[in-house]
Amino acid sequence: MANGNPSGFGQEFRESSQDSAEAQFIPENICGEGAGCKVYRVRLDGLLVAVKRLSEAQRLNATFVAAYRKEFEIGRRLRHDALPVYHGLRADTEEVYIVMDFVDGVTVEDCLDTAEGKAYLSDGENLGKFLSQVLDAVAYLHRSGVVHCDLKPSNIMLRRSDCSAMIIDLDKAYRDTHDLTHGGTPGISDAIPGHEKPDAGKDLAALGRILDVIMSRTGNAASRKFRRFRKLCDAPDISAAKLRAALPTPAKPAKTAAIWSVALVNLTFIGMAFFYYGHKETADTRELPVRDTAEQISHDSIGTGMSRNETASRTAAAKESHTATAEKGDEIREFDSRMAKYIKETESATAALRSGKLTDTEIQNLASRVSDLYLSASDEIKEDYRKRFPAASESDVYLALTKALGSSRTFQIMQSFNKELMDTVNARLAKLDASRK
Repeated sequence: MANGNPSGFGQEFRESSQDSAEAQFIPENICGEGAGCKVYRVRLDGLLVAVKRLSEAQRLNATFVAAYRKEFEIGRRLRHDALPVYHGLRADTEEVYIVMDFVDGVTVEDCLDTAEGKAYLSDGENLGKFLSQVLDAVAYLHRSGVVHCDLKPSNIMLRRSDCSAMIIDLDKAYRDTHDLTHGGTPGISDAIPGHEKPDAGKDLAALGRILDVIMSRTGNAASRKFRRFRKLCDAPDISAAKLRAALPTPAKPAKTAAIWSVALVNLTFIGMAFFYYGHKETADTRELPVRDTAEQISHDSIGTGMSRNETASRTAAAKESHTATAEKGDEIREFDSRMAKYIKETESATAALRSGKLTDTEIQNLASRVSDLYLSASDEIKEDYRKRFPAASESDVYLALTKALGSSRTFQIMQSFNKELMDTVNARLAKLDASRK
């Protein structure tokens, strides 16, 4: 990511030598807008700050003024790296505004509108870092007796310098002593009836929906790693601490790459094994180097630990159902075309590995992305097959998939990538072992 800026764009602001905020309320200094307000970047007493200014049309509206007073009263007591510091408030008939730290960054909402931003948040490690930072800030708010009530992609920023998350806009926040105007945003952090008190679960459920937005906008590249986390966001007894514990923990790059290598190689052996069982009668059939069944995990069992008995049962069932399946003439059609994205990405990944220029972390991310692409595409293919043949057993489905894989270009691309990945990881591990001696 260039210069630590996930948005891919920058802005220039005019700075004034005037000391007053009002003198700097000019169009060139606007850095954000919201419902009934504009945010200006200004310099006061040498300090660069953001000024959130209520629009003239709303200054006589008691509800809006109360929200600004409440936001300042709540915000000025908070001190956390992921929350801006609140410096001052003006609230009278002529002006209503809050002065706070200026955050040089871009909202998650705007970040997802750029190719570079999508690429950044589609990376599992980056997404995990983002969720961890937001959770830490939300946990701090909750310990301070504050419920944000309006967590959403446009209220979370990524700093341009290091992509750290920053939570903004406390105008709808709830605290026992400041309970006016709390609400939310439909579909993300839905408002609750005025007589009810929002609790921590409101913010945590909103975080789950924010994750949904990120996943849908980035193509779900890292979704498998965060499924348990996402499910827990809506649990009735959930807490920030429980969610924090559910976040995927990045393993050491070299070790993780090696694990993915084994997983992908096992996937290849499974495809070859099933293909062998289903096509014994063909002229070019030969013995394949099949591993112990405890190590032969199907692509759905990667990371879940299928037992020896389960794996053996699935293999036997697939062999028994082959004849019935073959008689149906219900082969999976256009397999390679439906795997086009996987093929393209895997070919690029193989070339990147051959360059020898990738870091261990980049290798880990690359291997993870390739595997996720295959799993996602194959899941869609299987689901389509089940719809076409509702009477088909799970063994029929797996056999049809592996038959299609075994005679496909996808399989060849997969083998090339697995070999290159194994060679690369083995070379890195050998170099690491040599350096330790």
